[in-house]
Amino acid sequence: MSVNPKQPPCKKTEFIEIDKKYSWKEVTRFTGNNRIFLNSGRSADVLYFQQPFLLSAVKGTADNKIINYAIPGLGTDIYLRVAITPDFTVIPFQNGYLDILNNRDPVLNGAGIFVDLKSIDPTLVSIKTRYNSYKSTSSCVNKNNTVMVSYANNRVGDPYTFMLVGINTKDGYYKFDTLFTKKVTIPRLSVSYSSVESIFAIDDYFLVNCSRDGIYKVKEDGTFRKVIENASIGAIHTYKNQIYVYEGINEVFISSDNSETWQKYSGVNSQFLFSKFSSIKDSLVGTSRSNIFTLKWDGQTTIQFVKQVIYKL
Repeated sequence: MSVNPKQPPCKKTEFIEIDKKYSWKEVTRFTGNNRIFLNSGRSADVLYFQQPFLLSAVKGTADNKIINYAIPGLGTDIYLRVAITPDFTVIPFQNGYLDILNNRDPVLNGAGIFVDLKSIDPTLVSIKTRYNSYKSTSSCVNKNNTVMVSYANNRVGDPYTFMLVGINTKDGYYKFDTLFTKKVTIPRLSVSYSSVESIFAIDDYFLVNCSRDGIYKVKEDGTFRKVIENASIGAIHTYKNQIYVYEGINEVFISSDNSETWQKYSGVNSQFLFSKFSSIKDSLVGTSRSNIFTLKWDGQTTIQFVKQVIYKL
């Protein structure tokens, strides 16, 4: 990892309040617990929302285009944030099963598959479904529909263990197939107080945050290497082919070569550490507590932002 000695970014901030009445319209059919949104995903023409017990599909702007699917496996655990792709939703069970639901009709018998990870690795004790970072889902899916989960094991030395599962969505309209499974074992270096804090999918690979043991890049073929020493991911996003990892109080790591090397900057707004970012058209939009803000970056290789616009919810 290379560290850039440049000056910290300048904090030029502009706050603009907007009128909620004219800025958005509430979908009134979401009532009670259905107003609790734990995670979301989308396809070309459908929005998907994870709620307690439910997976909702919104197929238009009208209220009557909302379809609610009761999924008992989702439960009411607000910390269980499942991965939702354009084709499927991944629900992990602590006993070692993955339920891959077909988003076209997740309650139809046979619309998806169960994957028994314990039959692949008998040392599996339980699938990890909670992470220290509330922005990390219980499993991650990359652009090639490869699922990655972390699990506890009963091996000597208690290494970090993961499973990669390739999902084939091309052959059947309802029934999916498993293309491959791959076990990944990363040796534990720290004696204690170190765990898998979060997993993030970036393009066709994954970034795994092992707290004191650093951040690892894991490829689809199961190979891995440490790319950042002794750091934790607070928030992460990609923008214009660059990857931004916010860490500590006011630091950010930036990579321009698919997480192979990184540059470190300081002086970043601490609000970013606790934010979740999404790319919407040509804007980078962040959410933090009761705020929605947009960022505009100055150039391709600098962390300096030109304007931060805060919208009060």
